[in-house]
Amino acid sequence: MQSSKLALCLLCIFGLALSGCGSEESNLPELTPVKGTITVNGDPAAGVTIILYPQQGAAGNTPQDTAFGISDDNGHFTIQHRSGAEGVEPGEYSVTFSKMVMPDGSPMEKGAEPAAVGAKEMLPQQYTNPQYTKEKITVQKPQDTYDFELKARKT
Repeated sequence: MQSSKLALCLLCIFGLALSGCGSEESNLPELTPVKGTITVNGDPAAGVTIILYPQQGAAGNTPQDTAFGISDDNGHFTIQHRSGAEGVEPGEYSVTFSKMVMPDGSPMEKGAEPAAVGAKEMLPQQYTNPQYTKEKITVQKPQDTYDFELKARKT
C-alpha cells in the first residue's frame, strides 16, 4: 500500500514538472496588435519611442509590465509586449513618448548613448513623464489604429 502511494506521489511530481516545460509563448496572455502613427508638429516622426503603461486591471502597473515601440521613418509604430511578441493585453494604458536629438536638433546616431553624446529630449514633459501624460488608449478587439499628434518646440 505504501509503495503505491509513493508511486502515485512520484507520478504527480513528475506530471507537475512536465507541465512547466512548455514554451514561454504558450504562457503568453491573449495579445491584441497595437499599431499607429506618430506625428510631431504635423510631420511624421521617426525614432520616437512610445511606451504603454498598463492601468489597474490591465496587465498590471509595474515598470516590467510596460510595452514599447519605436516609430519608423514614416512615423509608423508597432507595439511589442514585454515578452517580445507583437501586441499587448486588452485594457487601458497611459502612453509616453521620447525623442532624443543632438543639441543642434539633428538625429542621434543609431546605437549612441544619449548621455555620452550630449543628446537632449525634444518632446515636452507632458509627453515623456508617465505621471504627467494625458495620452491614454483603450486597447480592445477588433484591432484599432492609434494615431498621436504631438506638439514640440522647434529646435
